[in-house]
Amino acid sequence: PMQKIPEYRNEAIHMIIPNEDRKSIEAEIREIIAIYVQAIDEANTALAAKIWLDSPEVSFVHPRGHEHGWEEIKENFFEGLMGSRFSKRKLTVYDISVKIFGETVFAEFYWDFDAVFTDGTPKQTAGRETQVFARNENSEWVLVHVHYSNMPVTGEREGF
Repeated sequence: PMQKIPEYRNEAIHMIIPNEDRKSIEAEIREIIAIYVQAIDEANTALAAKIWLDSPEVSFVHPRGHEHGWEEIKENFFEGLMGSRFSKRKLTVYDISVKIFGETVFAEFYWDFDAVFTDGTPKQTAGRETQVFARNENSEWVLVHVHYSNMPVTGEREGF
């Protein structure tokens, strides 16, 4: 016979971290997201490097690829996709939700992206994103994973 797996109770995690600490962690994560937005708007790898863990273990999933390690994220996403393809970028995030699970945090949000290709053609997209954070060797919260995708589709035969 199969054993029943105990139901996970998020309340237990909340009891471990005092409310004041939770508010402080959430504020830190929201600041990192603001820096992330600025790094994308400017295609600024130096700024992005301040919020990403410099490790081959980090990853970034996006509609044009899957980057493994900070070097790939820097080169393929920030320099290649954001820097080389677009002359202007404006990322706007909203409905940010931060979830704290001990030494791991994830944030979910929606975004609008207004950009101009280097040939002058405008591009507007919208989507949703999940970011995962962990503490680095200095106990600072840093990004370890990003996964973003387009907005949900609701047509009869879409989204498979």
